[in-house]
Amino acid sequence: MKKIKVPLLLIVTLLIVLPSFSLTKGKIRVGMEGGYFAIGDVCFEPLYGTGGFTWDFNAGYMISGIIEVAAAVDFYSADGATSIFDEDISIDINHLRFGLAYHLSRGGLTPKVSAGLDYSWIKEDTPFGGFDDSGFGWFAGLGVEYMFAEKLLIGADIIYSSVLITGELYEEDVGGFFAMLNIKYLL
Repeated sequence: MKKIKVPLLLIVTLLIVLPSFSLTKGKIRVGMEGGYFAIGDVCFEPLYGTGGFTWDFNAGYMISGIIEVAAAVDFYSADGATSIFDEDISIDINHLRFGLAYHLSRGGLTPKVSAGLDYSWIKEDTPFGGFDDSGFGWFAGLGVEYMFAEKLLIGADIIYSSVLITGELYEEDVGGFFAMLNIKYLL
């Protein structure tokens, strides 16, 4: 039940906070990203490799000309095999990021810096039962955006997150590096 309450609490908070800002046309951004996720903890490497494709949905609101309140939900899955009996295993790592982005300029190619809270949940399926947990951490990122058309932004982000979850034997970091390309539509 705890795993459902935390994302629900974050969504309710967004619904309470965002209406307090005057919603001006063109300040709301919605989009998708796709790219590479490299898992931060080396304990995953022998079973699942060093990382792989990830994608997300994201939304943001420009509360001033250069500050954006933003949220994103990332989805990553990998398949692997146990080292001794070569049995199939799989892992899903999801991240809900909520934070602020500071846009260093407004026009043409726009660099940005972002940071905030990362709530992650992990589900691992193995022949021995599996593992399911969640935790809070942080993220920081650098990116760039370009106004491709009147209501269309394209860009790239490099994000690092750190979220420690107590695993079967020790704490595991289910964060890592994200290298993402994105497209956003202005509402």
